[in-house]
Amino acid sequence: METRKNRNGKSIRAGIAILLAIITICCSKKSAVQPVTNQTIYKDTVLNIDSLNFTDHNGASVLTQEIAQKTLEEYYTDKDIHNYKTGYQDDEGNKMCAYYDTLYTYHLNNDRHEDGIIAYHLMPCLASGHCYQASYAFITNINKKYKIVNPEFLPPGYGIDSITNADNFNYLYFYRFDCGENKFEKRYRAKLSRK
Repeated sequence: METRKNRNGKSIRAGIAILLAIITICCSKKSAVQPVTNQTIYKDTVLNIDSLNFTDHNGASVLTQEIAQKTLEEYYTDKDIHNYKTGYQDDEGNKMCAYYDTLYTYHLNNDRHEDGIIAYHLMPCLASGHCYQASYAFITNINKKYKIVNPEFLPPGYGIDSITNADNFNYLYFYRFDCGENKFEKRYRAKLSRK
């Protein structure tokens, strides 16, 4: 009887040892072959831009943040939308303000005037909240003056990563962001071209 117990005990221990060895080998192989998850995949597209054929090709200009802010203010003041200095809120809180955020500069149309994309927040005056996402418009020099072109050319919920130049083309890298879920949904690369 004792001999049988010893044999059963050794058999059980040997079986457990083999099972642990198999689990260890499987786990070590699994951790060695993991898929790459940090790689960003962009969906390619083209963005056509209106109203750039009126650009004056004479002279040169540099687009600064100050010029961009002033241009944004002039564009929206005519629509009764103001910047944070001149904006106000009525009793119902339904006045809108355009708040300057960021300027992305680049050359779009092969002249000596610097062009850009301006990011701004179009939202109720004095509002706060992290889900008020930026709006975007092109800004370019037309007839010796900078003007907003194609306001809100990206739909709500989209944001810009960067603009690059390669092979004589400008590429806009942008993304779709779900603010409520706080996650990136898709990333895009668009070639910028004139209509």
